[in-house]
Amino acid sequence: TNPRWLRKGLIIAAILLFEAGCGICSVQAQQEILNYPTWVRIGGALASGNPIAIYFSDTLHGVVAYQVPNDDSEIYYTLNAKRWFLSNVPAGLAKVRAIRPIAGKLYATVAGQDLIVSTDQGVTWQYSGLGLTDAYDVYADPSGTIRTLMNPMRQFARVDQMHCVAAGLSDEGRISSDGGVTWNTLSIGGDTVGYSVYGDTCRHVFLYHNNEGSVLRSSDYGVTWQNPLIGCGDYPEIIEGSDEVVYVSTTEGLYRTIDDGFTSWTYIASVSYGPPVYCVFCPMANDVVTLGFPD
Repeated sequence: TNPRWLRKGLIIAAILLFEAGCGICSVQAQQEILNYPTWVRIGGALASGNPIAIYFSDTLHGVVAYQVPNDDSEIYYTLNAKRWFLSNVPAGLAKVRAIRPIAGKLYATVAGQDLIVSTDQGVTWQYSGLGLTDAYDVYADPSGTIRTLMNPMRQFARVDQMHCVAAGLSDEGRISSDGGVTWNTLSIGGDTVGYSVYGDTCRHVFLYHNNEGSVLRSSDYGVTWQNPLIGCGDYPEIIEGSDEVVYVSTTEGLYRTIDDGFTSWTYIASVSYGPPVYCVFCPMANDVVTLGFPD
């Protein structure tokens, strides 16, 4: 299921890079409201379709997958955050759902098809041969075995090698204490249905989007959950972050916290329509790449 902002017909997106850490625009990052030039456009709409997955390994190297009108996928890559090129992918590639870095490679889950894998930063892709078809997310367990989340599960997060949480539909949130080898029902309240979960590997905190449109917080490896966090807008869709710096996209816009939502959230006014924040990965620190609509 696509986030609601895609279902509203908002098809053409800009790709933006938010620089807020490691000495990059650090002054602007301390402002109450973040505006241009804090956000820097690094690419326009690359294809005539919906952007559906994105991954950046650092501020220069990234890939974006689009679902084009015939329901196939196209993947584009950049090596300098300026010029984009069409990746070489298997013919008839279906909808790409998620792109994850694992053991120096990029893996992508594909609707109705096997995982695809790239060993050259997204320039070329081929089927993995693992037979893990129709997956929604992909990860490696502590032994290095590649595993996937299947329907109704949607997104995987971990706070260390062993403690993991998976967001899912139909009250199917799950928790694992063995690195995602086995899963148990997540006890979070009346509704655990959600599209997104984030794990802070520094503070060992989980943030979870539940069915009521709220963000809940756990600081004990997902065993108990704090009351819904306030101040992060209406009906969160996507949650991503790096350590305690977390971004939540909502129908009202984009929100940011610097303490895992423990005290407050800051509204980022420079991006509207609730763009999904797809990745903030080290070594990027507080840098975030988002598909958004600049005001």
